[in-house]
Amino acid sequence: EEHRAKEQAKERREQRKHRDAFSAFLDDLHRSGRLHSMSLWCNLYPTFSEDPRYEAMLGQPGSTPLDLFKFYVDDLKVRLPDEKKIIKEIMKEAGFNVDISSTFDEFKLLVQRDPRSENLDKGNIRMTFNGLMEKAEAREKEAMKSEERKLRRRETAFKAMLKMASPPLDNLSAWDRCRSQFEKEEAFNDVTEEAERARIFREHVSSLAPTKEESDGESKKHKRKSSGHHRSSKKHTRKHRNRSPSPSVDSSLSEGEYRDARSKDKDKHRRKRSRSYSGTDSESEREAKRRRHKKEKKSKKRRHHSPSSGSESDHHRRKSRKDDRGGSRGRSREDRSSKKDKFPGVES
Repeated sequence: EEHRAKEQAKERREQRKHRDAFSAFLDDLHRSGRLHSMSLWCNLYPTFSEDPRYEAMLGQPGSTPLDLFKFYVDDLKVRLPDEKKIIKEIMKEAGFNVDISSTFDEFKLLVQRDPRSENLDKGNIRMTFNGLMEKAEAREKEAMKSEERKLRRRETAFKAMLKMASPPLDNLSAWDRCRSQFEKEEAFNDVTEEAERARIFREHVSSLAPTKEESDGESKKHKRKSSGHHRSSKKHTRKHRNRSPSPSVDSSLSEGEYRDARSKDKDKHRRKRSRSYSGTDSESEREAKRRRHKKEKKSKKRRHHSPSSGSESDHHRRKSRKDDRGGSRGRSREDRSSKKDKFPGVES
């Protein structure tokens, strides 16, 4: 048992030596700048796998090479706040400020020229630069927004100056002719670019109401267009009125013949529609033929009772009625004369 305990203690010492050797390997990589607080295991694995200190740790219990690597990187990240203070002191003494045009190379050269940068982690230097660059970009965005607000205020003041112009502007005013009356105004001088002044002037003038002469011309054009449209509509209505009731029907036909012709026209239209739907006779077409045959029979019957024949029969009826009235009147006269003869003293 004592021998076994000695063997185990010896084995633990060997494992500790392997870990210490791998930690020293990490220190060498850090001093060379290959390992820093932003390093990743996957990027450095080819370097680890070729070193015997890495192979010596494989298979032994306890912390693995990956565990030691993570612990080492975390310790470097913990040093970031203190190292950032050192870097800012170096920048302040050198009078250097990071802006959006600054590069990491010039920032790193500035920091590394100071002797205090010997123990600084390269990853922390990079992270410090990234943080300062983000702040510079935020300042630039805020400055752009502030400049935009100033430009809007200047534009508003320039438009107010145009509104107060004397004589007042209209939609036909030109910047070249009106520029001289605004040159002494403060709002004019605040807008430094001439192209910007002309743009604001054009926008303001285009928003103004048209002059009286221009509005009168527009109203005249509108009246001419409306009168032309009215005349064309009248011509269309006259043409429509002059059209005949039907191209196949003559106006000299009698009422019965007119109805017959109209029914034939309707039948023609029905036949055309039925042909467009199908080329063969269907049950509905046969039913339509039967209806047309019935209508033709009715129209023939109406022809026999046309207005001319009706007028002749009316003439005969009136004549017979006159004859009947004349006969009755003659008979009444004869009766009265016979009564006088029989009773000479009695008057009717």
